[in-house]
Amino acid sequence: MKSTIRLAVLVASSQLTVFCPILGAAPPNDNFADALPIDPLPYSITGNLQGATREPNEPLGPYSDVGTESLWWSFAPTELGVLTVSAQADLWQPRWVAYRGSVLTNLESLATAATVRVRTDPGQVYQFQLAAVLGSGSEFALAASFTPAPTNDLFAQRIHLDGTNHTISAWFLDASVEPGEPLADPAITRTLWWSWTAPADGRVVVTPASTMVPPTGKASVAFYTGPAVDQLTPLSVRAPNTYAYGPWTFAATAGTVYHLQLWPQGDGPEPTGFDLAFTTFGPARNDNFTQATVLDYDHPSTIESNVGATREPGEPSQRPGGPNKSIWWRWTAAYNSTGAAAQVGLGTLTNVTLAVYQGASISTLRLVGSGTDIARFDALATETYYIAAETAANVDGDIELSCSGGALNGGHREIPGNLVKNPSFEVFITSDWMGGNGGRPLTVAPDGQSYAWTGGEALSQDIPTTPGQSYRLRFVYANEDHMDDATLLLKFGDTQIALLDVPRFQWWRPAEFILTAAVPVSRLEFLGDGGLVDLDQVSLLWLNDPPSIVTPPVAATVYSGRPALFQATISGTEPLSLQWYFNEAPLAGATEALLIIPVSPRRTPAVISSWRQTRSVR
Repeated sequence: MKSTIRLAVLVASSQLTVFCPILGAAPPNDNFADALPIDPLPYSITGNLQGATREPNEPLGPYSDVGTESLWWSFAPTELGVLTVSAQADLWQPRWVAYRGSVLTNLESLATAATVRVRTDPGQVYQFQLAAVLGSGSEFALAASFTPAPTNDLFAQRIHLDGTNHTISAWFLDASVEPGEPLADPAITRTLWWSWTAPADGRVVVTPASTMVPPTGKASVAFYTGPAVDQLTPLSVRAPNTYAYGPWTFAATAGTVYHLQLWPQGDGPEPTGFDLAFTTFGPARNDNFTQATVLDYDHPSTIESNVGATREPGEPSQRPGGPNKSIWWRWTAAYNSTGAAAQVGLGTLTNVTLAVYQGASISTLRLVGSGTDIARFDALATETYYIAAETAANVDGDIELSCSGGALNGGHREIPGNLVKNPSFEVFITSDWMGGNGGRPLTVAPDGQSYAWTGGEALSQDIPTTPGQSYRLRFVYANEDHMDDATLLLKFGDTQIALLDVPRFQWWRPAEFILTAAVPVSRLEFLGDGGLVDLDQVSLLWLNDPPSIVTPPVAATVYSGRPALFQATISGTEPLSLQWYFNEAPLAGATEALLIIPVSPRRTPAVISSWRQTRSVR
C-alpha cells in the first residue's frame, strides 16, 4: 500500500506543499535468498506483488512481457513425485517459472505457465518465481500440492478397491512393465495396477476421470481375472469404436476379483485417472410390450436390464433358436427419414437381435426392420415404433438402446386420408417472422421446394369437417435459427389449440392434437412471431378411421414339407384386433399379421387359397 509524506517549505509569505509517494515494505520473499519454503503440503497462501522488486542478475525465464516485480518460493523434496504450483489473480495474469538449483546465477529453467508441474527428486532443490505479465500485479492466491510416485507399478503391489464407486488419480513416474505382464500393445512401457471385487452381479463403467484438476492426460485400460501376473485372462469389455480412451463397460459377477491395468498415451508427465461406477442388475422393467420404455428428446437412449425377462404369448420373434427373451422400447419419429436406426450402445450385452415394429398391440405388429445390434428402417413422422431387443433366455445383463432419425426425407410421401389436401403429400414450409392475419393456403410444396412465410401472413386452410366429429392433427416443427427463439400459435376454427415455444437450435419435434369440429368448414391455422420456424408433414385425419386392408394376403403355392406363409397389412384407428379365417371359420390363435400354415410332407404339391381376413375394433 502506498503512503505519502507532507513537506512544507516557506518562501517569503507563500507556502509550497510537496507530496512524495513512498512504497510500502517489500514482501518478505522479494529476494531469491529469502524464498519462502513450500511447506507443509498441501500449501496455500495469499499475497500481493506491490512493493516487490527484481534484484540484479535475476533471470526472467523465457518472457519479455513480465513486469519488474517478482517473488520467490523454494521446495526441497524428500521423495520422488510431482509438485504442482498454481496462482490465481483477478486483476492480472500470473506467470510462474520453475527452476532447479540453489544459486541465483546458475538456475536451470524447468517449466513456465500459470500452473506448473515439476517432477521432483529427493536431494534436489527447486525454485519458483512468480511475476506479473505486462506490468504491476496486486493480490494473488497461491496453491501447491504434491503427488508421490505410484506404489502400484507391479501387479503384486496393486491397489485394492472396495465398494461400488471410486475416482482414482494416477501418475506414471518411474512406472515400468514387469516380466510376464500382458500388454495390449507391445509399445507400452509403463503400467499401473488396481484390483476390485464385485459386491454383486451388475454393470461396471470405467471412464476417464472428469473431476481431476488439472485436466487429465489420456490413458487406456485393460481388465483381467487371475491369481498372478503371468496367469491373467483378458476380460472382454464394451468400448466405443471412435474413442480409444473409454468409457469401458463390462458385466461383473458377484465375488469375482477384477484387475485393472492402466497405461498412458504418450510419455508426458500429465496426470490421469478414472472413475469406476457400479450398479446392480435389477429385474427387467420393460419386459412386456405394454411396459415399453419411452425414448424421447429428453431421454434419447436408456439402459435397461433383461434379468428375469420373458416372452409374451403371441409375441413375434426375429431371433433364431431358443428359448429366447425380450425387452421393449418405443419411439416416435419426429420427421420422415430414410435410414432411421435403433442401435445397441455401451450396455453389457452385444449380439442383441433388434426388431422394429409398427402397431398398437402384440397381435397387430408389423415388422419394418431388424438386425443384430442395429436395425435400420424408414421412419414416418409422428408414427410410433416399438423395438424388441431379444437375447437367449440364459443371457443376463443390460442393453443400452437409442433411436435416431436418418436424413430428413425430401421425397414427401402421401398421407392416406389427410384432409389438408386429399390425396396429399406432406407440407414442407419454412416460416420466417410469421404473424398477423391472412389466408395463405396450406398447400403442397413440390419436392425440393419450400414456402417462406413473410411478416404479416398466416398459414391456413379451410377444410370440410363434420360437426361433432373428432380429428387427429399431426405435424413436426423445428427452429434452426441461430439467433432468436420463436413461438408457434395453432388455431382450429375460432379456438386456440396451443402456443408452442420453439427455442433456437431446436431440431424437429412431433406434435399431436385431438380436435373436434364445430362447423361444416373449419379453418386450420398456424401463426408465429419472431424467429425461424420450420413446419413439415402436416396431416389432419379422422380420429375413428375405419379398419381396412392395406395389403391383402395372396394365394400361395407350396411344396410337400414346406409351410405356407400369408401376410397382410392393415390400417385404421388403434387399437385393432386381427383374426384369420379358413372356410368361414376362425383359426385358433391366428391373430398376427403373419400366418404360417404347416403342410404335411405326405401331401402332394398344392395351391392353398381361399383365405379371408377380417378386422374389428376392440
